[in-house]
Amino acid sequence: MILPTKNDAFALAILECLANGLPVLTNHNVPWANIKKMNAGWYIPCNNSILGHTLKKIFKLKPKDFFIKSKNSYVLAQKFNWNIVRTDYISTYTKLLENK
Repeated sequence: MILPTKNDAFALAILECLANGLPVLTNHNVPWANIKKMNAGWYIPCNNSILGHTLKKIFKLKPKDFFIKSKNSYVLAQKFNWNIVRTDYISTYTKLLENK
């Protein structure tokens, strides 16, 4: 999935693609630097030249490398699994209440 954007707070579409094992190409205008860190896609500056260069690299990608990014996409998306997020929220609020 390719999502060039000038301004998107979270880009839920990115999470939906990752959750289905689809690597994502997006730019630094969304808070998804983990895409690059986890080898789940491409996270580039908002620049047409860099976008074109990256697309050329993607089209030359070997199936094996795409499969790795696909697996990593799914793993990254699991960090946003509602059970994990809910547990983090409860833990955070419990600690805050304990400090009062």
